[in-house]
Amino acid sequence: MTPIVTVSDIDGTITAEDSILAFFGRFGKRNRAEQLWKWSKEKPERAAQELGIPLNRVYPSMDIEVVFKEILEENGPVALDVFAEVAKGAALAKSAEAFIRTTQTWGEVVLLSAMFQPQAEAFAKRFGLPAQSAFATKLRRQGSCVTEFTGPVCEGQVKAETLETIREKTGVPLSRFVGIGDSASDAPFIKRIVQAGGLGLAVSKDAELKKAGALAVKSLDEAAGRIESFTRGKRT
Repeated sequence: MTPIVTVSDIDGTITAEDSILAFFGRFGKRNRAEQLWKWSKEKPERAAQELGIPLNRVYPSMDIEVVFKEILEENGPVALDVFAEVAKGAALAKSAEAFIRTTQTWGEVVLLSAMFQPQAEAFAKRFGLPAQSAFATKLRRQGSCVTEFTGPVCEGQVKAETLETIREKTGVPLSRFVGIGDSASDAPFIKRIVQAGGLGLAVSKDAELKKAGALAVKSLDEAAGRIESFTRGKRT
Protein backbone atom coordinates (compact mmCIF):
# COMPACT_ATOMS: atom_id res chain seq x y z
CA MET A 1 0.00 0.00 0.00
CA THR A 2 1.35 3.40 -0.96
CA PRO A 3 1.05 5.81 1.99
CA ILE A 4 -0.88 9.05 1.78
CA VAL A 5 0.39 12.36 3.17
CA THR A 6 -2.38 14.65 4.38
CA VAL A 7 -1.27 18.29 4.55
CA SER A 8 -3.70 20.38 6.58
CA ASP A 9 -3.96 24.07 7.27
CA ILE A 10 -4.76 24.80 10.93
CA ASP A 11 -6.77 27.99 11.57
CA GLY A 12 -10.23 27.80 10.07
CA THR A 13 -9.64 24.24 8.89
CA ILE A 14 -9.15 22.17 12.02
CA THR A 15 -9.79 25.00 14.47
CA ALA A 16 -13.01 26.97 14.92
CA GLU A 17 -11.18 30.23 15.58
CA ASP A 18 -8.22 32.30 14.43
CA SER A 19 -5.54 31.34 16.92
CA ILE A 20 -3.03 33.78 15.44
CA LEU A 21 -5.34 36.61 16.47
CA ALA A 22 -5.85 34.89 19.82
CA PHE A 23 -2.09 35.01 20.33
CA PHE A 24 -1.95 38.70 19.46
CA GLY A 25 -4.86 39.27 21.82
CA ARG A 26 -2.65 38.11 24.70
CA PHE A 27 -0.66 41.30 24.13
CA GLY A 28 -3.57 43.65 23.38
CA LYS A 29 -2.73 43.56 19.66
CA ARG A 30 -5.72 41.77 18.16
CA ASN A 31 -7.35 44.87 16.67
CA ARG A 32 -4.02 46.13 15.37
CA ALA A 33 -3.38 42.82 13.60
CA GLU A 34 -6.89 42.66 12.12
CA GLN A 35 -6.57 46.18 10.73
CA LEU A 36 -3.16 45.59 9.17
CA TRP A 37 -4.34 42.28 7.72
CA LYS A 38 -7.29 44.01 6.06
CA TRP A 39 -5.20 46.88 4.72
CA SER A 40 -2.48 44.56 3.39
CA LYS A 41 -5.06 42.75 1.29
CA GLU A 42 -7.53 45.50 0.38
CA LYS A 43 -5.72 48.82 0.83
CA PRO A 44 -1.96 48.26 0.50
CA GLU A 45 -1.38 52.02 0.10
CA ARG A 46 -2.92 52.57 3.54
CA ALA A 47 -0.73 49.86 5.04
CA ALA A 48 2.38 51.44 3.51
CA GLN A 49 1.39 54.84 4.90
CA GLU A 50 0.69 53.44 8.37
CA LEU A 51 4.03 51.64 8.55
CA GLY A 52 6.09 54.24 6.72
CA ILE A 53 7.37 51.76 4.14
CA PRO A 54 7.43 51.63 0.32
CA LEU A 55 4.33 50.16 -1.30
CA ASN A 56 6.37 47.31 -2.77
CA ARG A 57 7.15 46.06 0.75
CA VAL A 58 3.49 45.50 1.58
CA TYR A 59 2.36 41.88 1.29
CA PRO A 60 -0.75 39.92 2.33
CA SER A 61 -0.72 38.79 5.97
CA MET A 62 2.23 41.02 6.79
CA ASP A 63 0.48 41.70 10.10
CA ILE A 64 1.97 38.43 11.34
CA GLU A 65 5.49 39.79 10.92
CA VAL A 66 4.83 43.43 11.82
CA VAL A 67 2.78 42.86 14.96
CA PHE A 68 5.06 40.15 16.31
CA LYS A 69 8.06 42.43 15.92
CA GLU A 70 6.13 45.13 17.77
CA ILE A 71 5.43 42.68 20.60
CA LEU A 72 9.13 41.84 20.89
CA GLU A 73 10.07 45.51 20.87
CA GLU A 74 7.51 46.42 23.53
CA ASN A 75 7.74 43.32 25.75
CA GLY A 76 11.06 41.65 25.08
CA PRO A 77 11.43 37.88 24.50
CA VAL A 78 8.20 35.88 24.43
CA ALA A 79 8.00 32.71 26.54
CA LEU A 80 7.37 29.52 24.57
CA ASP A 81 4.68 28.70 27.12
CA VAL A 82 2.52 31.50 25.71
CA PHE A 83 2.37 29.82 22.30
CA ALA A 84 1.54 26.49 23.91
CA GLU A 85 -1.22 28.01 26.05
CA VAL A 86 -2.90 29.57 23.01
CA ALA A 87 -2.83 26.27 21.12
CA LYS A 88 -4.09 24.33 24.12
CA GLY A 89 -7.02 26.69 24.64
CA ALA A 90 -8.10 27.03 21.01
CA ALA A 91 -11.54 25.82 20.05
CA LEU A 92 -11.32 22.99 17.52
CA ALA A 93 -13.55 22.43 14.53
CA LYS A 94 -16.14 19.69 14.93
CA SER A 95 -14.58 16.21 14.63
CA ALA A 96 -11.07 17.67 14.25
CA GLU A 97 -9.41 15.19 16.58
CA ALA A 98 -11.19 12.25 14.97
CA PHE A 99 -10.20 13.58 11.54
CA ILE A 100 -6.51 13.66 12.47
CA ARG A 101 -6.65 10.18 14.02
CA THR A 102 -8.40 8.74 10.98
CA THR A 103 -6.05 10.28 8.42
CA GLN A 104 -3.08 8.96 10.39
CA THR A 105 -4.25 5.42 9.64
CA TRP A 106 -3.62 6.08 5.93
CA GLY A 107 -0.20 7.65 6.27
CA GLU A 108 1.40 10.80 7.61
CA VAL A 109 -0.34 14.00 8.69
CA VAL A 110 1.42 17.33 8.31
CA LEU A 111 0.27 20.70 9.66
CA LEU A 112 1.05 23.66 7.39
CA SER A 113 0.18 27.07 8.78
CA ALA A 114 0.90 30.80 8.80
CA MET A 115 0.93 30.75 12.60
CA PHE A 116 4.20 30.75 14.50
CA GLN A 117 6.28 27.56 14.55
CA PRO A 118 6.12 27.02 18.34
CA GLN A 119 2.34 27.45 18.19
CA ALA A 120 2.01 24.97 15.31
CA GLU A 121 4.19 22.48 17.19
CA ALA A 122 1.91 22.84 20.21
CA PHE A 123 -1.08 22.02 18.01
CA ALA A 124 0.80 18.99 16.69
CA LYS A 125 1.35 17.83 20.27
CA ARG A 126 -2.34 18.38 21.04
CA PHE A 127 -3.25 16.10 18.13
CA GLY A 128 -0.69 13.48 19.07
CA LEU A 129 1.63 14.32 16.19
CA PRO A 130 5.41 14.80 16.40
CA ALA A 131 6.70 18.39 16.44
CA GLN A 132 8.49 17.66 13.16
CA SER A 133 5.11 17.35 11.45
CA ALA A 134 4.46 21.10 11.86
CA PHE A 135 5.60 23.65 9.27
CA ALA A 136 4.87 27.30 10.02
CA THR A 137 6.32 30.81 10.33
CA LYS A 138 9.82 30.55 11.76
CA LEU A 139 11.07 32.32 14.87
CA ARG A 140 14.45 32.31 16.62
CA ARG A 141 14.46 30.56 19.99
CA GLN A 142 16.81 31.05 22.88
CA GLY A 143 16.24 28.75 25.81
CA SER A 144 12.58 28.88 26.81
CA CYS A 145 11.85 32.08 24.88
CA VAL A 146 11.51 33.47 21.37
CA THR A 147 13.82 36.39 20.67
CA GLU A 148 13.43 37.17 16.96
CA PHE A 149 11.15 36.89 13.95
CA THR A 150 13.03 35.11 11.17
CA GLY A 151 10.20 34.27 8.76
CA PRO A 152 9.04 34.22 6.13
CA VAL A 153 5.33 34.22 6.90
CA CYS A 154 4.14 30.77 5.84
CA GLU A 155 1.29 31.88 3.61
CA GLY A 156 0.40 31.58 -0.07
CA GLN A 157 3.37 30.72 -2.24
CA VAL A 158 5.56 29.93 0.78
CA LYS A 159 3.17 27.11 1.64
CA ALA A 160 3.44 25.78 -1.91
CA GLU A 161 7.25 25.90 -1.77
CA THR A 162 7.24 24.09 1.59
CA LEU A 163 5.63 21.08 -0.09
CA GLU A 164 9.01 20.17 -1.57
CA THR A 165 10.51 19.98 1.92
CA ILE A 166 7.61 17.82 3.06
CA ARG A 167 7.95 15.58 0.00
CA GLU A 168 11.66 15.06 0.69
CA LYS A 169 11.01 14.39 4.38
CA THR A 170 8.29 11.81 3.76
CA GLY A 171 9.66 10.27 0.57
CA VAL A 172 6.13 10.27 -0.84
CA PRO A 173 5.38 11.81 -4.28
CA LEU A 174 2.95 14.73 -4.47
CA SER A 175 0.54 12.50 -6.40
CA ARG A 176 -0.06 10.74 -3.05
CA PHE A 177 -0.69 13.98 -1.17
CA VAL A 178 -3.98 15.40 0.10
CA GLY A 179 -4.20 19.13 0.79
CA ILE A 180 -6.98 20.68 2.86
CA GLY A 181 -7.58 24.33 3.67
CA ASP A 182 -10.17 27.05 4.10
CA SER A 183 -8.93 30.25 2.43
CA ALA A 184 -7.26 31.77 -0.61
CA SER A 185 -3.87 31.62 1.13
CA ASP A 186 -4.12 27.82 0.92
CA ALA A 187 -4.84 27.82 -2.81
CA PRO A 188 -1.19 27.74 -4.02
CA PHE A 189 -0.23 24.59 -2.09
CA ILE A 190 -3.50 22.84 -2.87
CA LYS A 191 -3.18 23.74 -6.56
CA ARG A 192 0.30 22.24 -6.66
CA ILE A 193 -0.96 19.00 -5.11
CA VAL A 194 -3.91 18.77 -7.50
CA GLN A 195 -1.70 19.44 -10.53
CA ALA A 196 0.55 16.56 -9.42
CA GLY A 197 -2.41 14.19 -9.30
CA GLY A 198 -3.18 14.49 -5.59
CA LEU A 199 -6.41 15.48 -3.88
CA GLY A 200 -7.40 18.99 -2.83
CA LEU A 201 -10.19 19.70 -0.34
CA ALA A 202 -11.76 22.94 0.86
CA VAL A 203 -13.78 23.30 4.06
CA SER A 204 -15.24 26.53 2.65
CA LYS A 205 -16.64 27.85 -0.62
CA ASP A 206 -13.64 30.11 -1.24
CA ALA A 207 -13.44 30.96 -4.95
CA GLU A 208 -9.64 30.71 -5.10
CA LEU A 209 -9.68 27.22 -3.63
CA LYS A 210 -12.28 26.20 -6.19
CA LYS A 211 -10.07 27.55 -9.00
CA ALA A 212 -7.16 25.61 -7.51
CA GLY A 213 -9.12 22.39 -8.04
CA ALA A 214 -10.17 21.76 -4.45
CA LEU A 215 -13.38 19.85 -3.81
CA ALA A 216 -15.67 21.61 -1.32
CA VAL A 217 -16.67 19.58 1.74
CA LYS A 218 -19.19 20.54 4.39
CA SER A 219 -17.36 18.94 7.31
CA LEU A 220 -14.19 17.19 8.35
CA ASP A 221 -16.17 13.96 8.46
CA GLU A 222 -16.96 14.39 4.77
CA ALA A 223 -13.30 15.26 4.15
CA ALA A 224 -12.23 12.01 5.79
CA GLY A 225 -14.61 10.11 3.52
CA ARG A 226 -13.12 11.79 0.45
CA ILE A 227 -9.62 10.93 1.59
CA GLU A 228 -10.58 7.31 2.22
CA SER A 229 -11.88 7.05 -1.34
CA PHE A 230 -8.68 8.63 -2.60
CA THR A 231 -6.53 6.14 -0.70
CA ARG A 232 -8.43 3.23 -2.21
CA GLY A 233 -7.81 4.60 -5.69
CA LYS A 234 -4.12 5.07 -4.96
CA ARG A 235 -3.32 1.70 -3.41
CA THR A 236 -0.99 -0.52 -5.40
